[in-house]
Amino acid sequence: MKKLTLLVAVLMLCIYSYAQTAQSLYTFDSLSKENLQPLKELLGDTKYVLLGEPDHFHGNVFTAKIETVKFLHEEMGFDLIAFESGFYDLEKANEEIRKGENAKLAYLKSIFNIWNQSKEFHPFLDYVTENKSTLRVVGFDQQFSGQYAEEFFERDFKSYFSTEEAFKQWLAIITPVLNYEGDDKTEKYEQFKSINERVIQELRNAKTPIKDDLLLTLHHLDRELYNHYINKLYEKDEATFKASDSNLRDEGMGNTFLYLAKKYPSKKIIGWGATAHFSNQIDVLDEQQFKSFKPMGSYIKRALGKEVFILAYTGTINGTVKQQTIEEDFLAQGHKYGFRKVLKEDAKSISLEVDTVAFKGDWTKVVDGFFFLDSLTKDHFSLYDVGEEGTVIEDESYKGIDKTTSFSFQLENEAFVLPTYYLKDKASFEKQSGIIYDQKTKNVIPYANIITTKSKRGSSSNKKGAFTIGVPYKEDSITFSSIGYESITIATSKNDLEIYLTPKVEEMTTLTISSEPLTAKSIMKKVIKNIPKNYTQEAYTRNGVYKGYFTSRKYKKRYYKEESVEEYDKNGYKSVILFPLRYIGFIKTKSAVISEVDSKGIKELKPNTNYKKQIRMYRFNHDPINVRHNNYLNSSNLKHYNFEFTDIEIIDDKEVYVIKFESINLNYKNTIHLNVKSYKGVIYINAEDYAILKIKSTVIEHLEKYNDKGWYKGVEFNELVSFLKYEVTYEQNNDSLYYLKSVIQESNDPIEYDFISYEAYDKEVGKREKEEGKDIRYIY
Repeated sequence: MKKLTLLVAVLMLCIYSYAQTAQSLYTFDSLSKENLQPLKELLGDTKYVLLGEPDHFHGNVFTAKIETVKFLHEEMGFDLIAFESGFYDLEKANEEIRKGENAKLAYLKSIFNIWNQSKEFHPFLDYVTENKSTLRVVGFDQQFSGQYAEEFFERDFKSYFSTEEAFKQWLAIITPVLNYEGDDKTEKYEQFKSINERVIQELRNAKTPIKDDLLLTLHHLDRELYNHYINKLYEKDEATFKASDSNLRDEGMGNTFLYLAKKYPSKKIIGWGATAHFSNQIDVLDEQQFKSFKPMGSYIKRALGKEVFILAYTGTINGTVKQQTIEEDFLAQGHKYGFRKVLKEDAKSISLEVDTVAFKGDWTKVVDGFFFLDSLTKDHFSLYDVGEEGTVIEDESYKGIDKTTSFSFQLENEAFVLPTYYLKDKASFEKQSGIIYDQKTKNVIPYANIITTKSKRGSSSNKKGAFTIGVPYKEDSITFSSIGYESITIATSKNDLEIYLTPKVEEMTTLTISSEPLTAKSIMKKVIKNIPKNYTQEAYTRNGVYKGYFTSRKYKKRYYKEESVEEYDKNGYKSVILFPLRYIGFIKTKSAVISEVDSKGIKELKPNTNYKKQIRMYRFNHDPINVRHNNYLNSSNLKHYNFEFTDIEIIDDKEVYVIKFESINLNYKNTIHLNVKSYKGVIYINAEDYAILKIKSTVIEHLEKYNDKGWYKGVEFNELVSFLKYEVTYEQNNDSLYYLKSVIQESNDPIEYDFISYEAYDKEVGKREKEEGKDIRYIY
């Protein structure tokens, strides 16, 4: 028996690989459940564990935290995760899950993109979905992190307003905050506050079961609007954003966490967020800005005391550091992972646990323990598959420099950035300011469009014609434009500019019919409003023929291919939010022929049964109406485009409005393109019913950036910029609704078809079962 006991003890020591020194540092080389067992001793009877990450960019930190979450849930009975994402968004997500919504989709629509578009974070979504009956995710952030505010604000709040007009005014004031847009009208906060106080009073007298949640959400709105309109955080960049600028948000997050602890008194809660927020007395560290910063952890610690354990995940970028730190002591043990409590010796130590920047001070007052990694590795961008029953969402705009907002600490010799999601772009750029005038009248031109020519950053003048725009590159020049004026492009200057725009004599900027002025924007709004009436919202099938040319990289030959297809779209023209993937229909190839192409043309058409190289349109652009959530046909995206009403044409005996468009905010959410450099085109609109008859578009992309992702491995580039031109036409069917008629597409992308045409016929409305087979490819 003694031998057996001794053997078990030896085996346990081998399993844990503990270098359990006098400092109680547990070290190990894998994140197995066995190796995490000492967490029970570390945490004891703790009811609230805050898992802090040094920043939001390191994938192996996400992995370590996910395995910790699994252990805490399965071994220690933790059953609620409070996440650094919107309180309101995640409350709505859980409400939708209870109604039967795809849990992966619901969490994806409510957790900040900085996490859900990371490949290493996706196992978290898998795990909480698989365990949704015993583990729930809630939010503690007062910011709004997803799409539920847009979807549910009217339903949740409209009935508490005295009039429809009051609700619209309230909604107009909060919209810039929800969209992280700048607005210099300080008086809007007072307008909001006056309306909001009346709504709060009505809500307090209500009997809704979610009254407390809605009251807290209104308080969150008030704090966010104060930060926006009064503190003007949207104007701050890395040089001007200080730690104390986050105090209002951190106070709100701390109090919301305490609200959740009170709302769920029987729950053991895991906190997921940044160490900078979870820290307790961060002012003891040797950074001047910390002296006036009060993180959310200080509120939680003061209220809950020893029931809370702050565990900071930390490591080094390349496994080495230039000075003796707490991390270096761990690295000397030679293991991949480790953890321990803070010690008395840490009272005058240096650690990298805040954004991998070394700070010295009394760490015993900042956190309760450290979870060490031998090195920190960057996460990888990846879209998440929510499964067949989900709706597809999210954008590319948060990757790279635009992936997060910034919480900037200016140290003595160097600036470091701690992500916190205040502003969407905090890069420290040179600023160009000035005023825009009408050359003829000398009056100021309000709301003129401004864009930098190289970096493609957009802005606009305010109501007084004044503007300020960030200029990232020295080579940048600036283009000024406004409907009814000639555009001009000038070089930047160290001085404020006076810009004079010349009126266009020939441009048709406004048309008046029955005393109603029509502008490009008003026409576009009517187009969007009438899409559900003009285009079928039911599942339907259409038959059609694709024709395309491509060059085989394998055989070094050029080919022509023709396919007769049957396409089923189970959503019809309901708005589809793109990515991550989910099934929305299929394309069935009924027959196909192929031929080599030489200098004389198509040689000999032969039957083709190789469906691996099926003709497909380039990146979802063949039917812009069907993917309008991510382009100029979404009302919330109109502000990201310049529109010009240029002409009225007569086409097939119909009056047709001609509208030019150009994106001024170039990201995936607004254009459907990754790494887009330019996106512009022309829309032809039936003046009678505001149906779109034709769209011509041109897109320019940076192929070089796609190549960074490995999509073009082995491809030799003739040029590092790709172009795409396409023309889409729609026609009215005998049911009086419009459907896709034809598409012509050209591209110089080396791995795509360089020319494709499509012609549709025989449309039929009705649902169909999902089909399978080698001749079937699913639409996502």
